[in-house]
Amino acid sequence: MTVKQNKKELYMECKKKAKRAVAIARGKTQEKLYRSLESPQGQKDLYRLARAREKNERDITHIKCIKDNEKKVLTNDDDIKDRWREYFRKLMNEENEWSGELANVPTNLGVVKQVSIDEVRMAVLSMKNGRATGPDSIPAEVWKFLKGDGWSWLALFFNKMLHEEEIPEEWCNSLLVPIYKNKGDYEDLGKSDRKKNERGD
Repeated sequence: MTVKQNKKELYMECKKKAKRAVAIARGKTQEKLYRSLESPQGQKDLYRLARAREKNERDITHIKCIKDNEKKVLTNDDDIKDRWREYFRKLMNEENEWSGELANVPTNLGVVKQVSIDEVRMAVLSMKNGRATGPDSIPAEVWKFLKGDGWSWLALFFNKMLHEEEIPEEWCNSLLVPIYKNKGDYEDLGKSDRKKNERGD
């Protein structure tokens, strides 16, 4: 018998032992789970699991059709894009009643001061963790972790924009993601259901 055959037999034997060990462990886990279901806490856990699975199945991750203003169902991709464009253009350009005056706002006199590292530090530390990132995909936690080095770089970057009076082109764009909130008709973007059905994040 060659060395290769010996290794193959050893591998097959180890594979069988691994399968047996996995089967035994799975059986013990299932038996433990079944016993736990007989207890009040186990029944609560089962109910919680069933409710979570039902919610996941109810979530809508991709809407293939929506309705227009006349409640007609749109299925063509271009028509759906046009409907979303119309919906958000109207949503983002609604006029609110406003006198045009800002109350208790100090007037900026003279040249704008440079952004200090301390201002950047306070702004970064006030940001919440676990929030969605922007186009650069850099979360707030990164700037918090970098501390002084990161704050100095940001201060330099902001002051460069102040001096050149230009902002990055990427900052002029935004990405809107409609999120269905499990209320009302998910295909309907009408006036009556607009605020409760969809929000843009």
